[in-house]
Amino acid sequence: MIPAFGGTEKKLVDGGIRPRYSPDGRQIAYWTGNQEYSYAGSRRSFLISSDGGNAKALDQLKGSSWPVWSGDGKAVAFVGAADNTREGVDLWILTLEKGEIHRSGLAALLNLDWTNRALVPEAWISNELIYSYRNGNSSSLWSIGLDSQYKVRGAPRALTSGAAIELAASAGGGKLVFTSLAENTEVWALPVEANSGIAKSGPVRLTSDLAPNLDCSIDAEGKQVAYSTVRSSQVETVLMSVADKKERILASVPKADFPWQNPFPAINLTGTHVAYGSGSKDRSGFVQSLDDGSTKQVCDACDLKAWMGDGKRLIAWRAEGQGSLHIETGVWQMFLANTSLSWGHSSWDDRWLTGYRYVTGEGQMKGQIMVLPLGADGLAAREGYAISDGKYDDRLPRFSPDGNLMYFLSDREGRADLWAAHLDPATKKFVGRPFRVARLHQARQSPEYGSWAISVARDKIVYTSTERTGNIWVMDLPTGK
Repeated sequence: MIPAFGGTEKKLVDGGIRPRYSPDGRQIAYWTGNQEYSYAGSRRSFLISSDGGNAKALDQLKGSSWPVWSGDGKAVAFVGAADNTREGVDLWILTLEKGEIHRSGLAALLNLDWTNRALVPEAWISNELIYSYRNGNSSSLWSIGLDSQYKVRGAPRALTSGAAIELAASAGGGKLVFTSLAENTEVWALPVEANSGIAKSGPVRLTSDLAPNLDCSIDAEGKQVAYSTVRSSQVETVLMSVADKKERILASVPKADFPWQNPFPAINLTGTHVAYGSGSKDRSGFVQSLDDGSTKQVCDACDLKAWMGDGKRLIAWRAEGQGSLHIETGVWQMFLANTSLSWGHSSWDDRWLTGYRYVTGEGQMKGQIMVLPLGADGLAAREGYAISDGKYDDRLPRFSPDGNLMYFLSDREGRADLWAAHLDPATKKFVGRPFRVARLHQARQSPEYGSWAISVARDKIVYTSTERTGNIWVMDLPTGK
């Protein structure tokens, strides 16, 4: 908190997101947790006195975020989860005097699929709630009425429309102020000596268009990059030659057929095959030969995550856990019986698996890097263990070619940058303190939650970065609002 006309700032709480003053200015509502679209469990809303002191949890749901005050300050609306299912997520209202909680029914009215869409309450004026609604690459502001029991009534009314990202609204004095953004995610390459972590020059942009380019993966020699993109309502799996930036479309499916997730393409170290998912709810996995273009379905009800070093097996998730899938024989070997380890990747010699898990501390979700030793048979040799302390948000760990360095994205200096740590050859635990390889975040550009990706070659590291530009707009609300 800082005086509006300048002065000395005062810290109220660590890790707080989007603080909102109560109408009388005596309290502040905010939330903490993971900013990705994961509402249950990883988020919690709080109230704190404007003078500081101890914060009080706003509700007892499984998770909550984005609190906004009613105009009279007697209630707070927020996105909350009644349980750990998507069906339990909705817009909820808590009356502060009686402590009663009400489910608005907005999620059912909109038939929300929280996997691909985001709804954020922005302002509450009289009996009208204003919210931003993001679907794909655009976001608009809407208004919906609430009855005396805090149930939604009538049909939502669009306040803005278009291809921009319109959000972060605030209302007062009969006016609505909001942000209108343009956002684009591109694939970048950082020239680096991968076994030392020494960057040889600054980042170089590999893709440059208006489409979001995601989920990049590079071969060992740094010659080819696979990634996914959305162009003309088609979800495409693309292969790019780094030298001349020529593209080759490996697969293209109408966006309507991808309700679940992106294909997450991955190229093997030798650059001969690309694996990708169907993106639909059947979760089929495919492998395409880059020599002759032949494509083979290798699994169903699975998520393909990464190639192992031998180029013959894929790390995959199934309902029973994580394991390796041989692309020729179809043999499945499970090496982890639970899915708490996210985004598993193997060392180049296939002796180690790395990933990260979420840990909770001081109301915040952090990524903690884990390693799991693998035996000669490809199965877990013993239990996995943490190699980072969980104090920072460390994610997407990747081994260097010789296995003695771990790269990862981390918020150790506020925003996501590329870091590395030297590893003990026997245990793969950190030796010494991690060091920053490259500063990736800038005022308008940074690797962003939800579109993070990095991949390591011998001479470069590719990653995705999102650029945002925009303006602040003001509009008049209807008379009396």
